[in-house]
Amino acid sequence: MEFEPFRPRFPWYGRHLQSMRNPLRPPPVLPTGPGERVALPLGDGDVLQARRDRPPGADPAHPTVVLLHGLGGCETSNYVLAASRYFTLAGAVVYRVSLRGAGPSQATCRDWSHGGRYRDVEAFLPQLDAGPAGLFVVGFSLGGSVLLNYLARGRVDPRVVAAATVSAPLDMPAASRVLHAPENRLYHDYLLRALKRDYLNPHASLTDDERAAVERARTLFEVDDRFTAPHHGFGRAVDYYREVSALPRLPALTLPTALLHAVNDPFVPAEPYRRVRADAVHVGLAEGGGHLGFHDRAGLWHLRQCSRFLAELGLATPPLSVRAQVCS
Repeated sequence: MEFEPFRPRFPWYGRHLQSMRNPLRPPPVLPTGPGERVALPLGDGDVLQARRDRPPGADPAHPTVVLLHGLGGCETSNYVLAASRYFTLAGAVVYRVSLRGAGPSQATCRDWSHGGRYRDVEAFLPQLDAGPAGLFVVGFSLGGSVLLNYLARGRVDPRVVAAATVSAPLDMPAASRVLHAPENRLYHDYLLRALKRDYLNPHASLTDDERAAVERARTLFEVDDRFTAPHHGFGRAVDYYREVSALPRLPALTLPTALLHAVNDPFVPAEPYRRVRADAVHVGLAEGGGHLGFHDRAGLWHLRQCSRFLAELGLATPPLSVRAQVCS
């Protein structure tokens, strides 16, 4: 399908301002309040926490939307709240899920998510109420990697009718190299602090050696090499990155899936998106938008393209301009 061209809105020009606008702005306000708390047991003692946001005016023809956050995020991240506001005003019920060790799930999980932990999605999706129109799952950044691994390797819930990712790293080794470049020090250090905060939370089941390894790590690669990879059975970081990279698994996808990304994303390279060859996958490469930004003249480009994608599939009505503007 054809996606709309991206035109940045003043004054958010360039990759860095686009990427930094989300954490700089006040959290979006949801039209029906903070949502209902939902607990999602994973079957191994850990329980994910989520919020169910109901629309002010329900559209039973719109799929229920499930949102998966990125590294260092959770159900209350600004980009997640903006997506929930957009889709609830479009008439959809929305679930905002905090993955293992993230946000409210820290208190009820002893373990953590990672870029390929697709079996958690297998465990919690069947617990959600899909409604008559099924489920539309959207993964942001590293949550997109989790989602793509689920679609390619997991037992996909038959109620899932479509999926989308935003700013997802398709080639993890390449993304790691770019993120560790000197010009990306600001982003790297921000994500390093967020990852350490999640791993070192007071409810975590770290051994003394694991805690020391995380505390001593000075880069994201060191955290993954000394803790993430061995803790989850991958060996070293290079093994973990290779195993969870979604690009070689995309031909296995059979569910209609939109991959939305910006050519000027500062630390997730766009080149792997140009190598996608998969019948069920539709790539939308915007010329701008940064990382999880996409603040354009009509609101938020990536959310509008999700609506266009659903409309193209006959799963929702075409997006209206007012629906784009509510997240501006």
